[in-house]
Parts: sequence; structure tokens; C-alpha cells
Amino acid sequence: MDYEGNTVLVVCEYFDPALTTESELWLFTFNPGSGGLYSTPTYETIITYPSSYFGNAKPVIAFTSSQIFIVYRKNASEGLKQRTKWYDTGWTSEANVPQTDANSINPAVAGRAAHVHIVFESLAEIHYKFAYRQGSSWRYESLINLSSGSGFNQNYHPSISISDGSNAYVM
Repeated sequence: MDYEGNTVLVVCEYFDPALTTESELWLFTFNPGSGGLYSTPTYETIITYPSSYFGNAKPVIAFTSSQIFIVYRKNASEGLKQRTKWYDTGWTSEANVPQTDANSINPAVAGRAAHVHIVFESLAEIHYKFAYRQGSSWRYESLINLSSGSGFNQNYHPSISISDGSNAYVM
């Protein structure tokens, strides 16, 4: 879940075996109606993936004034994937998050303007990646192992936040 102004976006996994044979990632958009109350949301399907992987995609979202950025896993044999909706061009095709692999799990993202900060767990270490918009795609910086020198041997389930000064904080 993330918000920009008064608009709230929620990304989640969906599977109903009575309706489909595949799982889906859904994006719900909540806007305030009359009187400022949030009414029935709109939703769209972002991707489909095998129902055998339902519950493990772990989608996360960063919603900014420039884009919607969604990170998820599609299966157990590949790295993290992403899709972006640029407000001036629409949704991109699914793309890999560089320097991630089958061990890259439990992502978290935060964004500001045309920048995103990505953290994830990999083999009990926390990794960080920064990306910024370059044309209609992302330019990724090198991967940083945040666990190195932390004094902890096991590092799991990172979260990330951005302060008013655009500083990223990973916990």
C-alpha cells in the first residue's frame, strides 16, 4: 500500500479456482468521493502467474507523482520482477530487477518523484538497490549489501521508508 495526495493504491495477490486457473496481481485505486469518503475502488490486473505460486509473489508498491512501481516474485526459480506505470506513457512490460536471483525474497520499496529505493532479503542478508528514471525505463545503481559489517549473522524481512529530506531508511 502507498499513497500520493488523497489517492491510495493497494497491490495484492488474487486467486479464485472457480473463476481462473492462474493467480493474478491486482492493483486497487481508492479515491475520495463526495464528502471526502473513500468509496468503491477501481482495480486492474497487473500480471498473471501460476496458481501453484499463489501466496508467494509478495507484491510491494511505490506510488509517486511520476509513476507507480510494483515489485514482486513470479516463481521460485527467477529473481524479482517489476512493472511500472509512467503517467506519460502507461504500463511497461514486465522486467527483471537487475542483480536479483531465486534467493531474492521479501522485497520492500519506497519512491519519491522519479526515483525508487528497493531492499530485499537474500541468503540472510539485506540488499539495497537505487534506481532512477532514464527515458521510459529505469537506470539501476550497483547492488549494496547492507548487512556487511552490521554485526548480525541473520538478516530478514527488510522495510524501507523515505524522510522529508529524501533520505532512505532501511530497517
